[in-house]
Amino acid sequence: MGTFLLFQASFGLLALLLSGVLVVNMLSALMAGQIRQIGVMKAVGAQSGQVMGVYLGTVAFLGLLALTIAIPVGVSVGEAFANFISKFLNFDLASYAVPPWVFGLEIAIGLLVPLMAAAFPVYRGSRVTVQEAISDYGVGRGSFGASALDRWLGRVSGLARPWLLSLRNTFRRRVRLGLTLTTLAAGGMVFMAALNVRASFINTLDQMFNSARYDISVGLAQLAPIAQVEQVVRNTPGVTQFESWGMAEAVVVYADGCTGLVISKGLRYLAPLDMTVLLLT
Repeated sequence: MGTFLLFQASFGLLALLLSGVLVVNMLSALMAGQIRQIGVMKAVGAQSGQVMGVYLGTVAFLGLLALTIAIPVGVSVGEAFANFISKFLNFDLASYAVPPWVFGLEIAIGLLVPLMAAAFPVYRGSRVTVQEAISDYGVGRGSFGASALDRWLGRVSGLARPWLLSLRNTFRRRVRLGLTLTTLAAGGMVFMAALNVRASFINTLDQMFNSARYDISVGLAQLAPIAQVEQVVRNTPGVTQFESWGMAEAVVVYADGCTGLVISKGLRYLAPLDMTVLLLT
């Protein structure tokens, strides 16, 4: 169960990382489309801090709006998933109550992650000058061609003109290109990790069921007479064969007949009553 919970936490962190990258990508595209509006606001006296406050406030409002949907949906989906896992792993759930700290953590993440992800693109967009904003036409700020990569792209030949234009325009906005590639890479990483865990989980279950040559294993919550338990099982419809196993404390016996220390509590020794098989768990 601990390993399973670790898997769930790992996928939760990956999903959080992916959502943060998506927020950065979305805000970068939004700020790129709002350059002229920012220029107009600055032309009438707005400061960079005021512009940042407007857009960060919008992000915070969207985060609150998303939380009003995410919290009830998350609780409902979590209960359904818990029911599925409990039936799949054959155990009973004691309660569906969600600890208060979980709601607090969800609210903190729902507000802080979007604000932290939006901080850089909003800061970068709010620092644009009035002249740059008014003269912006969506393809850059006149810096293309200054780097070695731009000069190399300018010397590429042998391709059709539409291909050359597409290739050069791809690297015109490098930050946006990097964010897009990061988003695609994070999504692919989560997808491949999910497929890998699924295949490993199914393979582990197949090996476990193939090694266990029985259909059902029943453990008793308290001690009971073996004869009474066997009588109940024998009278159960559909049972064709069964074995009674017992558990006992074990000690190490050396070749000279001396006994060693009692085996630690982390080990259990299980065996049928005829002692033909010994199982360490």
